[in-house]
Amino acid sequence: ATGDGVVDVADVIASLGRLFLGSEKRACDDALDSNDDGGADIGDPICILFFLFAGGPLPPKPFPAAGPDRTEDGLLCRFPPIPGRRSG
Repeated sequence: ATGDGVVDVADVIASLGRLFLGSEKRACDDALDSNDDGGADIGDPICILFFLFAGGPLPPKPFPAAGPDRTEDGLLCRFPPIPGRRSG
């Protein structure tokens, strides 16, 4: 969700900020969909927390690499995320 190429608590904070506080819109809304259910919702930061702290499943492909989402949905990217660079 942060576009820095690392899955960590910062992604949870970015997702929650976008969902509930109207934080900055990211260049890739699809990056918010960490459970790949086709939407950006509360399930996404929960999925990340489960993965990080409770031995939950890996996020869906293209994780661990950056790349296009193979699931058709309404979430778009203006450009692919670039590891080490924040989108915005």
